[in-house]
Amino acid sequence: MRVLLPLIDLSSGRAVCATLSVCKGRYSPNTALDEAALRDAWRAACKLNGGKPRWMFEKHEFSLSFRGQQIPADGRSLGLAAGVALWALWADLPQSRLDGVGATGTLSAGARVGLIQGVDDKIEAVNREGATILIPEGQREHRLTDDSLRVVSVSDLRAAGEQLGLPPLDATPEYTDLDELEEQLQKLSRHVTRQRLTDYRNRGLSPWIALARELEGWASMHPDRTDELVQQAFLRACEAYMYAGDLDSAFDLVERLDAGSRPEHVSLLQHELTLRRALTETAPDPSAVDRLIAKCSVSPPADRFHANRLGTLGRAYVHTGRPEQGLPLLQQARDQQIPMEVGRSEVYLAMAHRVAGDFEAAHEAMERALKAHETDTRRYCEPYYRSCILYWEYEMVRLLIEQAEQSASERQGKALRRKALEHARMALGCCDELGEPVWPRVGILRLLAWADYHSGTWQKQLRALAESYELAEGTMYRTLFREGLDEWSADALIW
Repeated sequence: MRVLLPLIDLSSGRAVCATLSVCKGRYSPNTALDEAALRDAWRAACKLNGGKPRWMFEKHEFSLSFRGQQIPADGRSLGLAAGVALWALWADLPQSRLDGVGATGTLSAGARVGLIQGVDDKIEAVNREGATILIPEGQREHRLTDDSLRVVSVSDLRAAGEQLGLPPLDATPEYTDLDELEEQLQKLSRHVTRQRLTDYRNRGLSPWIALARELEGWASMHPDRTDELVQQAFLRACEAYMYAGDLDSAFDLVERLDAGSRPEHVSLLQHELTLRRALTETAPDPSAVDRLIAKCSVSPPADRFHANRLGTLGRAYVHTGRPEQGLPLLQQARDQQIPMEVGRSEVYLAMAHRVAGDFEAAHEAMERALKAHETDTRRYCEPYYRSCILYWEYEMVRLLIEQAEQSASERQGKALRRKALEHARMALGCCDELGEPVWPRVGILRLLAWADYHSGTWQKQLRALAESYELAEGTMYRTLFREGLDEWSADALIW
């Protein structure tokens, strides 16, 4: 696991942002890092793990790099960063959970965070490369010039993990018998293949993610990562992450897979993940998407995730401006989905109808989607239902804006824009309630900014929204609202 670590360069007196890496391996006593600080960080992690180590200190490898070169560090201010990295490593989280995270502060064996020198300079150093920095409680003296960095003061390691949303270490599963472990892996793998989520209702935004994390956690404790049962468990966890749309976690797992006797299956997963990531780009390359579509089209109908792949292929056609090819695939995907996911499939159908210019069919699909969410999705998992409603509102904003742009009546266009603004406020409220990542907020506000730029009718209301959310996210919104408008086109409406 990698964490950004700001340090004072003694030769220049300036703060620089290095990277502290912690992985499972073999500790080198000749390391240029402060061994006492590292051992205290390990003891602090043990304290949070019920007083027990996940792995002995000597089975960890620590390194510090700056601009690709290994460097030494003299001092104990790396303690907090090491503790956070150990926590994420022991919880077997993907690296994406710590991307953009920096930390500076001493860490005692009792898990208390201690004061350091040069904290303001170190904050500025991370501000150039990170998104969040953890510092000792009560040490922040000056504010950043642009407030683009989230600065969090913490008193101990537990508070640091809670601020980053890391799972409690003392909740990680343990086993006393290898047979018991393998039996658990088989049971959880069957839950994925049979799409059995009854035990995972209301455990986070997606029961699929709850299942995937539990399966990944058990598989990570097996002493032989190359064991076929372990590889199968990682494969099933990867499929569950994909089902939930957590592409970063899925990619992280695919990299650990040994194709072994399933080269076609692993290859198909890799191609589908690459395709789904391509669809997150503002303007995906149609020729690259076509190559990936061809590679993903070999999914057999009997495959348990065939419906998901049909949906991915359908969305790929829509996002490259070919809704007439995507609609049949999206309809098949909806018809084959499990009840909890039908509402989400209907929203994708509405998007395809919208891009095709059939607004009536799009509204009908949105009505069906809302009904499915209110019945099957909500009944199955309340937190996931709220997340689905966010993206339903998001699509409704896109649909109403595009209708307004194409309306022949100025009066009707204004009415549609007012409705879009109401749905946008609902969606942004969902973002706040769920603590949703930056993207939904950016996408919704970008749509409103695009419509305002081309119609000039929402300037006052939009500015108030922009200023409100600018405070929360910083320079990203300033760029969106003040610099990027001239370059936007109708492509924004797809997203």
